Amino acid sequence: MSMRDRRKSILPTLAAAKAHELARAIHGDGAAARAVAAAAMRRLPAAVAAQDKRLYYRAGDGCSRPTKVWLDREQLLQQLVFSTSDAVERDDESRRPLPPDDLLVRFVKHLVWRSTRRNLFYVTLAIPRLLYGLSTPRAAELYCLLAEDGGKDDAYYRARKRVLVDELRGRFPGLVMTVADDTASARVAQCLASFAPWGTVCGDESEEPLQLMHRLLHPPCFQALLAQLQWNAPPPRVPLYG
Repeated sequence: MSMRDRRKSILPTLAAAKAHELARAIHGDGAAARAVAAAAMRRLPAAVAAQDKRLYYRAGDGCSRPTKVWLDREQLLQQLVFSTSDAVERDDESRRPLPPDDLLVRFVKHLVWRSTRRNLFYVTLAIPRLLYGLSTPRAAELYCLLAEDGGKDDAYYRARKRVLVDELRGRFPGLVMTVADDTASARVAQCLASFAPWGTVCGDESEEPLQLMHRLLHPPCFQALLAQLQWNAPPPRVPLYG
């Protein structure tokens, strides 16, 4: 086997390993994680083709800016792990009561998945606004700082927040939010670090959409952003079933 062929054979293996690591962060080390990672890998070629098709038609019709970010192959795989996991989670929850730690992990994963699949605006609502409980004006200030876009009014923020809240209530009926203690806060930070967009790094001040999302999702970067604004870092809010 040539060196080029060897590299081509290694790349899918590395991607599968990353998919399995992410699935383990959601499901633990077991059959569910292996099944989610394998299913996501099987769905990847179709997802790549679908995104390429969308970009092709958008480039040809002269339409306005896309509402979703472009994802490379590995980042698409990350999204596929999130979406594939959702069905497995729901099936698991139909069979047993959901322990508090599993609820916390799945709640954070849901917020990350449903916001990063859209755009930076939704990530600003999902993480600073809903997870950390910042006020709408402060969430708007964060978004303006990152996106340099101050054109959205309060009604727009409320409407988009309602989209995420309705999705949360549909996914986790009867949810009650409470301020996290130190143990739960550490668990949230661990989840966010695991779920931050692949291919993004700390300290990158570029305006790439996924890199801007990283600054909100990765706890040390988010805390640095709050410190830049001279705001105290609030504890996250975590879910309970009422």
